[in-house]
Amino acid sequence: MGTSVSSTELDRIEHVGRILCGIAVFLFVYGTLLLPTMNKKRIGGFVGKVIVFASFGPLIIWGAYVGQERLVESIVKNSDPEWRKQAVHLRVVQSSLLEDRAELSGIELSREDLGTPEGKSFIALLPFYGSGLSRTDILSSENIDALLRQRVREEMGTRNEFLDEVRPKIGDLENAYNEYADASERYYESLAPGMADKRAQEKWEEYVRRLESETGRKPNNVPRRAESHVREKVQGMGVPVSNSWKPYDRNGFISAFKRNYDSVVKNRFDSEVRRRVGGSVNPGLSWDEFIREPAVVSYMRSRSDIIKQYGFPDKLTNEGFLQQYYEPVKRKKMEEYGSLLRAEAEFFADGKKYAQEGRKALYAVVVPPLALFFSVTGALLHVVKTANFAFRLVRIHTLIRWAVWICVLGGTLAFVNTQSLPNKVTESELFETLDKSLASKYGRTTASAMKWTVEFQPYFYPRNKAIESRLNLIRH
Repeated sequence: MGTSVSSTELDRIEHVGRILCGIAVFLFVYGTLLLPTMNKKRIGGFVGKVIVFASFGPLIIWGAYVGQERLVESIVKNSDPEWRKQAVHLRVVQSSLLEDRAELSGIELSREDLGTPEGKSFIALLPFYGSGLSRTDILSSENIDALLRQRVREEMGTRNEFLDEVRPKIGDLENAYNEYADASERYYESLAPGMADKRAQEKWEEYVRRLESETGRKPNNVPRRAESHVREKVQGMGVPVSNSWKPYDRNGFISAFKRNYDSVVKNRFDSEVRRRVGGSVNPGLSWDEFIREPAVVSYMRSRSDIIKQYGFPDKLTNEGFLQQYYEPVKRKKMEEYGSLLRAEAEFFADGKKYAQEGRKALYAVVVPPLALFFSVTGALLHVVKTANFAFRLVRIHTLIRWAVWICVLGGTLAFVNTQSLPNKVTESELFETLDKSLASKYGRTTASAMKWTVEFQPYFYPRNKAIESRLNLIRH
């Protein structure tokens, strides 16, 4: 048995509860209505009974499963705003307990406590337990503030965690700017006065060396038959000479080189910058100008989720990041989420601001108690069916049968109200507060039954898990 609790596990419990309840309903209907009718009218024989069992079984189980789902949907749809508001508060507390999100005053149970069978059943029943409480019983202003701070920390991290995520990206951006600055310096050097002539002469000298190295000839003694080959080599060097150019024509070479020189320099610079930041940036920009360029902003957004989500600050310093959007965004998020927790019931009505949040929260808190109810109902139906079958075998008189049922019911109520197996959960201050509230609203018997369910889970839980495993009902 693990020590962790999750909403996924509670969903699985609901799934199993619905199916078990559906099976129980089918067996009850089959044994109480279908089978007696077939026996009385002598219909079908053994084969017919098997056919009826196989035909009606999946149908009734599916119908019960869907019916239970429709019940939840109906409860949520027809809920009043006050109930939805209360569900939001209970859901917040439930999530905090499940995930150990924040320490709430008056709630001293740890994640390990809630990971036990009794802790899991308490979490499932928490919405029912809390149905008689007002917001301030658990969600005090102190608790709301603690939850808000924790939620923001989960989304944005602490100040140091936030900066730890940002710092490497800023270091990368600084390296990108240094490379950009070097490329920009080379760009302007290449365009300085007289530089085109110098580069053209260097290119001509390179051409002469390569020609001598590859052919052993000088420009003025290249055979006519080799001129086209030399011309193609020169064009391959990036010098756009014409197709009529001669290998010895130095002036034509220089002129062709200079004619295309500016665009070559610009393309080379643009290629270097694009390779680094993924877009075009004008040369000669200062640091502040560089970081405002659209291509640079896009580059940083692609490398940092924080910058992508919250934007680019004016000052790329620790304090700049913290003050220009970490703190403002933190405050905004706390205000938005805080307004939900502090909203009055009228804002959870259909068509109002928090109607959707209220419906979602209500669905989440209604499902676990119903899962427990479905499971218990299924178990009781199995017990009733087994008992009826036993009574028929021994042919007990109807009056005696009713007397036995009354004794069993009375004994069960007495057992629930008198027997107790305290544990860390039921002895906690939170549980005692909820237990008293539940008893005052629904009566001591109901509260005792809920407490009994929590206390006896260490004995029921392993058997329930074994049933789930054998039936292979939990979908991984």
